[in-house]
Amino acid sequence: MPTSTTELRALVSTWPFGEQIARIDGSGLMGGAGGLVGRVGGYAISAVSVATSLVLLVIAGVFLAVSPRLYRDGAILLFPPPRREAMRESANATGQALKAWLLGQLTDMVVVGVMTGIGVALIGLPSPLALGLIAGLLAFVPIVGSIAGAVPALLVAAQGGWELMAWTLLVYIIVQQVEGNLIYPFIQKRAVKLPPVLTLFGILAFGTLFGFLGVFVATPLLVVLFVNVRLLYLRRTLGEDISTPGQA
Repeated sequence: MPTSTTELRALVSTWPFGEQIARIDGSGLMGGAGGLVGRVGGYAISAVSVATSLVLLVIAGVFLAVSPRLYRDGAILLFPPPRREAMRESANATGQALKAWLLGQLTDMVVVGVMTGIGVALIGLPSPLALGLIAGLLAFVPIVGSIAGAVPALLVAAQGGWELMAWTLLVYIIVQQVEGNLIYPFIQKRAVKLPPVLTLFGILAFGTLFGFLGVFVATPLLVVLFVNVRLLYLRRTLGEDISTPGQA
């Protein structure tokens, strides 16, 4: 990252008014010790905090996955007896929808990672395997992940000049268009097809409330809300004849 930042600063210096931009201090991207490189320590602490939260989240998910009936039945007991059958149906439908969504999302992540790795390798960008892995992992977060995945690649491409940066940006745009218009809709059609606007505002809302972890778990939480609104409100309350995600 320090090398890429230095190269990016040198590249910007060649642009019109680039010298003025490159000398910007404070909170700018290339602001020397006060910029990104100078705040590495703070970012490292934040990264450790996020990593710890993710580990705890994964451990909790493993416990829930090992004994789902135990936690489901325990939660259902909190409701009055007349409501328990409806809540049991809701919990089962939610589990099916989350399973279908997760399988579809993992497939999408693999495809994005492979396409990105091949694309950056074809244009001669260093570390194509690492960049493909980063893009695939960040694809777990719809919309936002594809944008964030391009940032490390552009920093690496800055060492090769503006032409390599342009080719890198083109690769990520092509991958994003193919994934967003062909792959993702096809996969989620058989899983959980969340409206794009709902997904975007859900990510923004959960991110604002809970930070990075909110962005990370926003989509599965939206799946839970989506299923329960369709099942408990539209079907049971309004009497609409609709299916829930994850069901035929």
